[in-house]
Amino acid sequence: MGKKAISFVLAVALCVTTMGHLSYAQDNRLQNETVEKANETEWKLQDIKFDKASPQEVSENINISADVESENTNLLYKYVWQKNDWKEWGVIQDFSNEKTVKWQPKTSGKYYIYVDVKEPGKKTESLSEAYSVVKNKWDYNDLLPEGTELKKNKKVTISTELSGNKKGLRYKYVWQKNDWKEWGVIRDFSEENEVSFTPDGLGKCTIVVNIKDQDGDVITKSKEYNVKTDIWKYNEIVTDYSSPQEKYSDPITITAKTSVETERLQYKFVWQKDDWREWGIIQNLSKKNTAVWQPKSTGKYTIYVDIKDADGITTTKRIPYEIIPVNWKYEAIKTTPEDVQKKENEVEIQAQTSGNTKGLQYKFVWQKDDWKEWGVIQEFSEKNTAVWKTPNKSGSYKIYVDVKDRDGKTRTKSLDYFVATQLWNPEEVVVNEGIEEQIYTKIPIEARVSGDTEGLQYKFVWKKGAADDDWGKEWGIIQELGSSNRTEKWYPKKSGIYTIYVDIKDVDGRKKTITKEYKVLEAPWKLDELEIYGSPDRFVGDTLKVEAKTSGETEGLQYKFVCRRGSGWEDWEVVQDFLTENQIEIPIDKDKEYNIYVDIKDNRGVTFDAETTKVRGHKYLSVKSSSTVISKGQSVNVYPEITGEKGELQYKYVWQKDNWQKWGVIKEFSSSSSISWTPSEAGIYYIIIDVKANGKVQTKSVKIEVKNAKNGWYYEGGYKFYYKNGVKQLDLDGILPKQSNYYIKVNRKACTVTVYAKDGNNGYIIPVKRFACSVGKPNTPTPVGTFYTPAKYRWHTLMGPSYGQYCTRITGSILFHSVAGKNMTSYNLDARDYNMLGQPASHGCVRLCVRDAKWIYDNCSLKTKVTIYDASSPGPLGKPSTIKIPLWQTWDPTDPNI
Repeated sequence: MGKKAISFVLAVALCVTTMGHLSYAQDNRLQNETVEKANETEWKLQDIKFDKASPQEVSENINISADVESENTNLLYKYVWQKNDWKEWGVIQDFSNEKTVKWQPKTSGKYYIYVDVKEPGKKTESLSEAYSVVKNKWDYNDLLPEGTELKKNKKVTISTELSGNKKGLRYKYVWQKNDWKEWGVIRDFSEENEVSFTPDGLGKCTIVVNIKDQDGDVITKSKEYNVKTDIWKYNEIVTDYSSPQEKYSDPITITAKTSVETERLQYKFVWQKDDWREWGIIQNLSKKNTAVWQPKSTGKYTIYVDIKDADGITTTKRIPYEIIPVNWKYEAIKTTPEDVQKKENEVEIQAQTSGNTKGLQYKFVWQKDDWKEWGVIQEFSEKNTAVWKTPNKSGSYKIYVDVKDRDGKTRTKSLDYFVATQLWNPEEVVVNEGIEEQIYTKIPIEARVSGDTEGLQYKFVWKKGAADDDWGKEWGIIQELGSSNRTEKWYPKKSGIYTIYVDIKDVDGRKKTITKEYKVLEAPWKLDELEIYGSPDRFVGDTLKVEAKTSGETEGLQYKFVCRRGSGWEDWEVVQDFLTENQIEIPIDKDKEYNIYVDIKDNRGVTFDAETTKVRGHKYLSVKSSSTVISKGQSVNVYPEITGEKGELQYKYVWQKDNWQKWGVIKEFSSSSSISWTPSEAGIYYIIIDVKANGKVQTKSVKIEVKNAKNGWYYEGGYKFYYKNGVKQLDLDGILPKQSNYYIKVNRKACTVTVYAKDGNNGYIIPVKRFACSVGKPNTPTPVGTFYTPAKYRWHTLMGPSYGQYCTRITGSILFHSVAGKNMTSYNLDARDYNMLGQPASHGCVRLCVRDAKWIYDNCSLKTKVTIYDASSPGPLGKPSTIKIPLWQTWDPTDPNI
């Protein structure tokens, strides 16, 4: 630009115009002069234009032009760049008539472009514009050649593979070994990306490349190569049979494949399984790249192949390989004939297998009656068929076939087979030759059988409904098994679809069943019901009217009525033989059940067999009561004594006193055959019970004496008892205060404990409590005698050991205690021991529930008198019932600690 130009540039000041552009500022004189001349000129500098928008990369060519309105061909243009506040600057183009200029920035950064436009002798206009230049965008990809191996003493071309904008980059290549103990510069910085290199030593060698950009920034990349005598690549391990393979299959050929074949490579083949718990060498180091492997067992293997090169470097690859069990399947046993053969005849047996059956061995055995009889048909061999000559004994047999594989593992199947005295085959059931017939007709049924039929027995059964239907309630036996008659007559009474079953049994007890569906048509008439008039319950002396009600074509029907009394046929009579009358009357002369039968014969002579109905004859004998003398406030049960099943009888209960001066209905007519009644005052009462049968009533009564109820103390039978409202109190807790002394008696025979209190000079005659207990078993009896309690224990260790609560010693090792448990908690019981209370069960002690053992422990002082004896009567208070607990329960429900 020259000194003048530099002086001019340094003299101006940078300012911001209203348009956002930077312009040179001259002194006021020059500015005024320019404005004056502007009024005279016809052009104006409006903008600076770039063909590529900011920012752009370093070394990119950028076209810059001045945008001038009303251009003048006499205009001159000057372009200048600067950055870092004029620390760096340069003239792109000095004044010339070239309006467009090409600029190529060398470094990145923020630039300012200045444009002066001058019309000689007139005026100069200036503008500036900011423009950013960024570093070239490029990425390092790799050092070439590819791979990681170089061959010794062989020249190789090394280059850097980059992507993006590589303009202006410079490259330096260096090699180093052993952590820079050896190194050298292959070539210093140059714009050339490629360089030749010849490695002369074996081992690891690192190639380093320094890449310097236009700004002088350097990045370093490196790649390690292995310098070898031979260059080769380990590609893969392949097998001629893909995994998985079955055990005992053909040997497996394993091949290690490399990129090039070289005689200097050596190969080693090894297998392992179960994390090296088992392993073996298939083939040791050799020049053979294939090996043959025959695995001996199943499992998941890993095959390793080591390849050792001429430099002694070993490379290893591995593949998984699975050996599975031999895949074969035991399908079934087939016999010919299929299910049955005659005695002393041949049966062909075949074991059917599929899959890899090579090497399988077969053994054939028969047995009878759970191996009481058996025999080997054929020992293990590779033959899967055998011929069995059946024994000279009929019955059910089992045929077993063992199949053993090459591992010695055996699979077994069995087949039921029958050896018969005779061979026969059920063919079909023929019903009326297939012709449909009406009800009330005797229909012929024939079981058709082929083969040896001598001695066969037949059973005929009918079922209402199709063969697939459930049996329900409508079915019957036409002929029981035992008859050799294979034809029978059947008499259906309802229309619809039936299934006929014929069971056939041969001399060996073998049974087969054949079936046939058959449709029975409706008759032109039908019996709707056998109706009785009135209730089915009658008193003796009453009469019974019965009518056979029919519908349809009833003209000419004849009726026969039969009466059977009681459960058997010892007492029966024909009330009416076949006549056209369909009603009869029968006297009820016995207190028995009456069964009335009607047979109906139509114009075809076909008889409808016996429809039945029942009535009951009763005798009203007396009125019974649970007691004839009771205390006021007590209840009494009252019921009529009547013969026969009660059925539909009705009962009414009434009381009366003082010849009906007082009376009342206890219960109106109902089906209740007994009542409980509680009188409110003393006196002589009569309880009257009316019994109604078929609208007729019979009446009887019972006398009951009601006395005023006992209350307080009473001497009875040598004892002193306490009564409340006529009821003897069996537990005097809350009635009799706690006594200083008690007397305890244990009845071994009744398994009862009774506690007595003293009645002054009368002695211990007041029964206070009663307990059910378990005394010693016959082999460990509780001792008989009189003893005085010497000690007590809250818990005590017993036999076993086991543990009892609230223990009171009677004598020696004999104690009162709760039912023993397995620990000293309330949840320790065996329910079976607890449920034995009330019967002998102990080793000699007297077992009680926790509540009763605690009562003795709390209330009976030491030296209490205890008498142990035998008697059939449990004692003056009787024996209480015991509590039963479920087997899973471990606690005593009377235990206050629960």
